[in-house]
Amino acid sequence: MSRLLSLPLLYKNGYDFGKHLSFEGQINRTKASYQEALEKSSEGWERSENDSFPFMEYFLTTLCFAIRN
Repeated sequence: MSRLLSLPLLYKNGYDFGKHLSFEGQINRTKASYQEALEKSSEGWERSENDSFPFMEYFLTTLCFAIRN
């Protein structure tokens, strides 16, 4: 779901760089890290004890890398 919503949410908030780079491509190149971040962020979900930081860190790092390249 996060991959599906990422670009539309960025566009909606005024970030239209997706026209000039492939954020989705960057996620595909780092698929193992993406899955790991999702798993870590989901631990404890059923007890409302999950930590979204691993996914936020992955997302922002990947976004920054995509912008720089």
